[in-house]
Amino acid sequence: MKLQKRAFIQSVICGAALLPGNAVFAENVTADDFDFSADQLANRLAVLTCSTRTESWFGSGFVAELNGKKYIFTNQHVILGADRITCKTADGQPLRPRGIELSKVRNLARFEVDTDAAFPLSSDASMDEAVAVFGNEKGTPTEYFGRINGVGADLIETTAEFTRENGGAPVLNADGAVIGMASHVRESRSHAMKEGTKFEDRTRRFCQRFNRVDWQTVNWKRFNTMFGKPYRQSEALINNTFDILVDWQNEPFKTVSLESGPDRGLNTWVSSHNAVMEKIVNNSNKRQKYSAYAESLQGLSEICASRARQLQLLEGSRELTGFLRNEFSAQAAALDFAVKYIKRRGDTIHTFSN
Repeated sequence: MKLQKRAFIQSVICGAALLPGNAVFAENVTADDFDFSADQLANRLAVLTCSTRTESWFGSGFVAELNGKKYIFTNQHVILGADRITCKTADGQPLRPRGIELSKVRNLARFEVDTDAAFPLSSDASMDEAVAVFGNEKGTPTEYFGRINGVGADLIETTAEFTRENGGAPVLNADGAVIGMASHVRESRSHAMKEGTKFEDRTRRFCQRFNRVDWQTVNWKRFNTMFGKPYRQSEALINNTFDILVDWQNEPFKTVSLESGPDRGLNTWVSSHNAVMEKIVNNSNKRQKYSAYAESLQGLSEICASRARQLQLLEGSRELTGFLRNEFSAQAAALDFAVKYIKRRGDTIHTFSN
């Protein structure tokens, strides 16, 4: 079984929402199609720095006005797991947010803030409309341009080639109004049902809309401890596990090279597994070698199965947002898949020649 880790994770964790509309074959959109640039709007573009005691990461966001108040908007997945969140504008001015509110359904978060510069929000989005996406990748400004090629009740699909790191960036129309927020990238694999359609073997990019959004205020420390940290730890566990499985396709007995992440159980397993592999690498007794390998695989399987059960329990919590409930369900499904794959690998390890 040949795994393409990123494509698989995207298909399992995100699923594929098909938005209405026909394929768009319009001319390319460039910066010349807009009367503004990211530099000119830097005082309302936000750079978020999220951190824990052991790691830190960047996220994109923006300041917009809604119902007479100014907010910093970003994706929920950008801030989940963070003990500390600091914000500044793209031109370096500090922003001092207060309180955290989450969309009850969509992948949206907001912080109220006192500032003068803010985007207007618009619920209007039309097929083939030109859009600009201004965000950052690891703190470095980015500009992407494209057209809308799908409009749904909650989502907009665009041809603007923003990356996963641009989550939280504003999607702007030609008037400079925010019509959506860059949210996620899905990598599509070839399939006979997709041949000849706009979905054939390509990457799709989706943006959250702001029409009819219900918000809930959360006690961030409590919410993050109960749900945010498990979300981030599970995301890291899934990514790292599939990295391991991909690496093992050609070299099943190699040691695992993995940066220390937020999942302590996996970090402990990596140390134990590598010790076993170093011990058996030159063992000429194949039965002992395969047995030791299969036993180590069982340890990884148990970590994934335990986390999947934890996520399934969390799904029932009333305090969860709809976005996070769906994420926990999809993460559990990905981990269950990993458990089955690892078991098959352990059962067939004797077929490997090395």
